[in-house]
Amino acid sequence: MEPLSEATNKPVQEVRPPLFPTIVENGRSWMVECMKTETDFSAVEAAAYECAVQMLHNGRYILEHLHEVTMPADLRREVEAVSNSFVDTKHDVIHDLFEMRENEQDTAYVIQVLQRVIDWLSETVAEMHEVVQKLHATEDSILASLLVTGSATYVMLAFGRVKKAADLCQVFRLE
Repeated sequence: MEPLSEATNKPVQEVRPPLFPTIVENGRSWMVECMKTETDFSAVEAAAYECAVQMLHNGRYILEHLHEVTMPADLRREVEAVSNSFVDTKHDVIHDLFEMRENEQDTAYVIQVLQRVIDWLSETVAEMHEVVQKLHATEDSILASLLVTGSATYVMLAFGRVKKAADLCQVFRLE
């Protein structure tokens, strides 16, 4: 039996967003609209999913086009490693988010999983930042720098949405 609203004495229907909704709809931030309480973690979940997908797409894009640009061999290995890390992190994040859905009634568990996901995303973004800085410092790798920086920008924007959503919940540790 559904719970009744105290104001109307009618059944209260739980409004649940789609599994992984888009972050922006009709030019408005879905993130702010879906956050009904500090324990509504759906915006963090959606933003983390979106960030992981950005990591996958951009990691693959870099790997696909890396042969087209020149750079020192040691830096190329670092770019390949961090691009593969993007792909691997995506798989870990998506797996944990789906597993979390099976235990979504356990708030402590949800917070634990989302914190782990945020940490993974943060670590991977930090790795990419280091590589971007090295590319910027290497004069003979301008095209490589553009390739990696462009892709890193999309990931950074998505990670910024994760941090914003997590900050709204006021329970996550952000670095």
